[in-house]
Amino acid sequence: MRYETPGDIRTVFLQPSRFRARISNRPFRVLSSPVPAQNSSRSLRLLSCSFVGGLILIVSSPLIGAPKIAQTLGKPGVWGQLESYPAVLEPPSSLLLEPEYLTPEFGWTFPKGWTEEQILKFFEESGVSSEEAAALLLRGSILNSEDSTFFVPPVEQVRNFTPETRRTLYGSLGQWPTNSFEATPFALGARRVSEIAALAPHSFPPELITMADNLVYQDDSTFLRFSDYSLICQQLPDSDSRIDFAKLLLRTPTLIVRVHLAPHLGQQSLRQYWSSNGMNSTALPILDSYIDSIKDDESPAPLDLVYLLPPVPKKLLFTFSPIDLGVAGSYPDCFWTALNFFLTEPNQRYFDPVLKSVVNSDWRQVPPPYQFGDLIILHQPDGVEARHACNYIADDIVFTKNGRSTYFPWVLQRLDEVRAQYGAANENQMKVFRHRKNFAPEDQSNPR
Repeated sequence: MRYETPGDIRTVFLQPSRFRARISNRPFRVLSSPVPAQNSSRSLRLLSCSFVGGLILIVSSPLIGAPKIAQTLGKPGVWGQLESYPAVLEPPSSLLLEPEYLTPEFGWTFPKGWTEEQILKFFEESGVSSEEAAALLLRGSILNSEDSTFFVPPVEQVRNFTPETRRTLYGSLGQWPTNSFEATPFALGARRVSEIAALAPHSFPPELITMADNLVYQDDSTFLRFSDYSLICQQLPDSDSRIDFAKLLLRTPTLIVRVHLAPHLGQQSLRQYWSSNGMNSTALPILDSYIDSIKDDESPAPLDLVYLLPPVPKKLLFTFSPIDLGVAGSYPDCFWTALNFFLTEPNQRYFDPVLKSVVNSDWRQVPPPYQFGDLIILHQPDGVEARHACNYIADDIVFTKNGRSTYFPWVLQRLDEVRAQYGAANENQMKVFRHRKNFAPEDQSNPR
C-alpha cells in the first residue's frame, strides 16, 4: 500500500493486521506492506517513512537472518502500561547538501604561509611521535593558496593512527574551523559505527563499516567521535552514497510508544499522572473521552502517547530543529528542551545557560518513584557539572534531544540507554527534579 498525505509524522505504530500513522502538518510518504499477525513466524519488513524533517525507519522486525525484534510491553503502573517498538531516525538529505558532505577534501588546513618545519612542529606538539610526524611530511603534500596552507597526508598512515593519536591530533586541528570534521566531529555517543549501522538496514559493505569502526576515537569526555568522513568518502562512488553514509553516522534510535489505559486502573489516578496536577491539562479532554469510550470494552485499543504530551514536546517529537527555532545561530539543546517541557510555547530564555538558576527557583529534587515531566539531569563523573537533561515520561522512558545540532531530533528513549550514552552510570551522576507546581496542594509547603 502507498500513502501520500499532507501532514507531519509524529508517531507511527503497528497493529497486528494493519499499519497506521498519525499525522499533522507536513507532507510525508509511507511505503509499506501489510503486517503479519503478532504471533506470526514470518519476518516483517522494515517500514521506511520519509517526511519533511527526516526519515524514520521503523524496525518492526528484521530482515532475513537478523535477530527478531518485537514489541515490548512495560510494567503496569499508575500511568497504565506502555507498549513500545524500536525505530531509527535519520536527518533529511536537505540538511546535508553542503560541499563538506557532498565533495569533502581529504586533508587538513593550516594558517597561510605555514612551512614544512611549522607543520612538523605542530604534529609533534599534537601527540604525533617524531617518527610518525616525519613520515607524514615525507609522504604527504603541501599545497599553498592565497588564504591557507593545505596538507594532504598519506591515506594509509591516517588509517593506521591509534585512537589516542586521533584524539590529540584532531583536537588540535579542530582549533581552525576550516577543519570542519575535526572541529565538529560526528558524535557517536556510546555506539561504534558498526553498532549504529546495525540499528537498521543499509547498503554499505561490511568492509567499509569495519574501516570506519577503526577510525573511531574517544574525546576528553570519553564520548566516541568520528572525524575521518573525507577518508571514507574516497571509497564511495558518488554524492548520494556519501550523503547516505553521513545519514548513517547521524542515526538516532527512538521508540514508538502507545499507552494501554484500562479502566480498572482508575480514571482519577490516570488523570492525575498524565495531567501532572494541572501542568499538562491539555491531555485531559482526550484522556477523559478515551477512558469514557472504553469502559465497556474488556480489551481497548491503546492510545498513541503523543496525544498525552504537553504542547511543546507534542509539536517537536520525531522532528529536527526548524530554522525558526534558532536564535543567533544557536539551536535547541537538551537543557532548552527539558525546561520547556510543560510550556505552551517555547521560552527562548532557555537558550542561555540558566539551568542552575531555573532549577533552584522552580524545581525541587525528588526521590523515586518519578512522575511524568520530572526533570532528569545527568552530571559529569564529579557529580557537579551538568552533562545532559531530559524529561521522564513513564516506566523509565524519557523525552530527550541528544545534542544542540539540527541533525539531532527529539525522541523517546529508555533512561538506561541515555545514561549509557552520556557516561552517567553512577548514581551520583543522576539527579531528578519535580516542578514546584507539580506537587499535591498538601505538599506545596514542604514537598519531598
